[in-house]
Amino acid sequence: MEHKLMNDPETAALLDVDFLKVGHHGSHSSSDTTFLNVVTPTIAAISCGAETVGTNVSHKHPRMVTVNNLIPYLGQRNGMETSLEAYNRSLGKWEVVSSKAALYITNNDGDLIFLSDGSEIWRRGDR
Repeated sequence: MEHKLMNDPETAALLDVDFLKVGHHGSHSSSDTTFLNVVTPTIAAISCGAETVGTNVSHKHPRMVTVNNLIPYLGQRNGMETSLEAYNRSLGKWEVVSSKAALYITNNDGDLIFLSDGSEIWRRGDR
């Protein structure tokens, strides 16, 4: 879908965003660097369950490759560094990466609500 959006002249011009809700729970097929070069988000959110919850036991979202793709594009979150948990498919295990990147994942951060005043975007409670 990301490639379809980039290749459609009507949508391609609309893809440069500040906030990205990452597709498919942060699977390995979402948010590749080609897409991120076009989208250039400063904040990203991934909706997924904890590793032991429901279908995530078998699907293992988010994937570390997606987290690693996102981090260089993002600004920094307020406060201290946080630990982000993602599944490393090549190693076959869950891993933790510490980062100040403005990447929010429901399996780490809980419910996510973002607000904007038209100029800035922030997570509720961070401002």
